[in-house]
Amino acid sequence: KGPPPPVSCSISGTNPVTQGNTVTYTLSPCTATSWTVTCGTIQSSTSTSVTIYFNILNCTSAVITAVGSTASPKTVTVNAAPPLTGGSISNSAQSINYNAVPAQINATAATGGTCGGSYIYQWYSSTDSVNYSSISGATGQNYQPPALIVNTFYKRQVNCGTSAWTSNVAKVT
Repeated sequence: KGPPPPVSCSISGTNPVTQGNTVTYTLSPCTATSWTVTCGTIQSSTSTSVTIYFNILNCTSAVITAVGSTASPKTVTVNAAPPLTGGSISNSAQSINYNAVPAQINATAATGGTCGGSYIYQWYSSTDSVNYSSISGATGQNYQPPALIVNTFYKRQVNCGTSAWTSNVAKVT
């Protein structure tokens, strides 16, 4: 018998990927001294894995290379992220008694964008529907207003990467 056939070394992981997502790729059964990628940013790496943030705009494919290994570079298709949709307020009008607590204001979750699902929510309020101020600590998908003594308007902004989306307005009378 002759020597065993050489073991093929390869890079495995998700293909295709969506812009804005972070994906880990593994190298087996060999090791790399370092990693390179076109159209992405390396977040972390070891001799057998690399985690890549696909954050480059207008990039349709990325080449991942395990430097110092026998593995062939892996070409990954990068699909454009769907546009950011910030969601909308479902209960946009309610009437309450003076100094009463209104019902929670509910808004649908944000989708799309290039932030890989890391949405930043911020709620705003106004008494004239023109000049809005951010509400300290109001960073959830929904918002529970306090007891009110004046008509108040609310809206939510969603930030995702470099994109922002502002919802429709809720009025509490």
